[in-house]
Amino acid sequence: MAYRRETPHPCLPHGAGVQVFEDPERAGAASLVLTTDDLDQEVARLHESGVDGGEPESGGGARILPLIDQDGNRIVLFGA
Repeated sequence: MAYRRETPHPCLPHGAGVQVFEDPERAGAASLVLTTDDLDQEVARLHESGVDGGEPESGGGARILPLIDQDGNRIVLFGA
């Protein structure tokens, strides 16, 4: 099951959307993809904050930095 908000949301930039999927096999382990205009800047900011997620890699037509938080949730930074 997926849900997509069709009306603008005040916390999201123009053109952004939210999708929520129900997947019982992954219950308790979320996955979030965040897009950035400057992936290198975000990686540097994370490193300065003590988060060592490695270096970006190729993926999905751009570069990605996959991370796993302390609860097992997958967070992927996606950008140029």
